Amino acid sequence: MKPKLILCIALVAFNLSSHARGVRSWSDAELMAASDLVVVGQPISVTDLAETNSLGFAGSKSFQPKFRGVDTTFKVSDVIKGKPGTDPIVLHHYREEIEWGTPGNGPTFVGFTPGDTNEYRLYLKSDGANGYAPAAGQIDPGLSIKLSSKHSIGLPVLPPIAEANPLIRKPLMVQVPTRLKIERTADMLSVTIETNGFESTNLMVGKNMATGVESRCSIFPGPEASWVVAVNPLKQRLGLSSGLDFNPGKAIWNTLSDGIPAAGKQYVIWLELTAFETDVPPQHEWDPRAGKSYRVLWQRTLRQAVD
Repeated sequence: MKPKLILCIALVAFNLSSHARGVRSWSDAELMAASDLVVVGQPISVTDLAETNSLGFAGSKSFQPKFRGVDTTFKVSDVIKGKPGTDPIVLHHYREEIEWGTPGNGPTFVGFTPGDTNEYRLYLKSDGANGYAPAAGQIDPGLSIKLSSKHSIGLPVLPPIAEANPLIRKPLMVQVPTRLKIERTADMLSVTIETNGFESTNLMVGKNMATGVESRCSIFPGPEASWVVAVNPLKQRLGLSSGLDFNPGKAIWNTLSDGIPAAGKQYVIWLELTAFETDVPPQHEWDPRAGKSYRVLWQRTLRQAVD
């Protein structure tokens, strides 16, 4: 069996208690979709603001719920998505103040040094007149900020598979999912595939073609009418993995960072799955559609209402 490659962003590991705050994992595709502007830039100035914000954290004897607002100015060297209103641009974010204390399972802030020679890829949402905020939110802004891929080491771009031939095809029996497994608590909602809900199907796959599965998990406002009329989703999770074992992992929303679930609200979950083949081999920042021989092999949308 070929080893499976799952593409994901690197996360810092935390030793969390059973009451730990959940931290969502964002793929590059999710960050790109959520961003109004994606740029590469260098920090040239950092300014503390008079503004403070609790960011939704409750106070205690050792912690006063407020964080210091910061504006960091970046000189833009490359624009990947959108059009900046100004150059340089201003990123609005927050930092802790020692005298105000730190909440348990609190935010993971970022800091910058003016004149830093590193270049950062910034996934941003519009925030005021000419300012921007992290696309993944202010509580864990580091999810939206990465060292530019220009500085990546040991991650070459792999060429198309020379022996791939989509004209020569052979049948392949695979197990495909039929049901979702959804769990909801007062402050968390998770979606994954029901492990006992698979069926067999035959796919015709090209010779030496790479295969993979793309997933799009969307949460819509209820009730069940949303099954018929697909309004704009409240939130989405995107996934991409090589191979055809249909394991997109678990999509998780929590009330603190996503506002979902809300008490008394109904939701409808859509999980759109697409199995494909491509002549582009799996790799860092894999784009299966970049090749000449991308083809959809199988598609299914699983839907379920959540009370």
